[in-house]
Amino acid sequence: MRKVLALLLLVVGLPFSTVAATSLSISGYNDYLFNGISLTQKNPALQGALDWSHDSGVYSGLWLGNVDLYDADAEVDVYAGYSRPLSSNWALDVGVAKYTYWGDPSSDGMNYAETHAAISYRDTTLTTWYAWDYFGTGAGHFIVKLAQNVPITDNASLYLAVDRSQTLNNEKWAWEDKNYYIHWEVTGNYALQGFNLSAGVHSTTLSTFGDTRLLFGVSKSFSF
Repeated sequence: MRKVLALLLLVVGLPFSTVAATSLSISGYNDYLFNGISLTQKNPALQGALDWSHDSGVYSGLWLGNVDLYDADAEVDVYAGYSRPLSSNWALDVGVAKYTYWGDPSSDGMNYAETHAAISYRDTTLTTWYAWDYFGTGAGHFIVKLAQNVPITDNASLYLAVDRSQTLNNEKWAWEDKNYYIHWEVTGNYALQGFNLSAGVHSTTLSTFGDTRLLFGVSKSFSF
């Protein structure tokens, strides 16, 4: 958490000028899938994000949404990082996030921090995340994801992704007695009169927690 706060303080110290941008996004989905696993017990999810970015490449943000996870009914995340093009085709993004859960007083026992690093080549992105105290269990955990965005028209695109979630300590955290699982998705996105409409299919190699799900959503962003 100290790392997140340090980055946020760095962002606050930067001058707010015409080279900075702030945006607010509101989204609604028929489910909240976290790497293919529902965190709302397959019920609808309302989510919002406030993002700030500077021309230097530094950014920070706040995300919140409803969950139905043990005794928690809300998730609030803060994050900060650095994103920068390396050339006309390549880009880099590194950052840190803090996931917090709200509801019963014991919900904060699931809070944890995570780092990420992503490298992109045109519309292809390879991202890795690492948490040293996954969901407060004390287990190390990482995720590796390969994603491809396929533009179809000016308003339509197809998003293809596959990721692997891996625990580093089976005694503290396991996925159905396994140390990893695979999640994949195919999602279509369409921009219509300022809204983004999405529809996709998600599935995992898990037999209980990550069955095949259709995910539908609509989102709207505001810049100021």
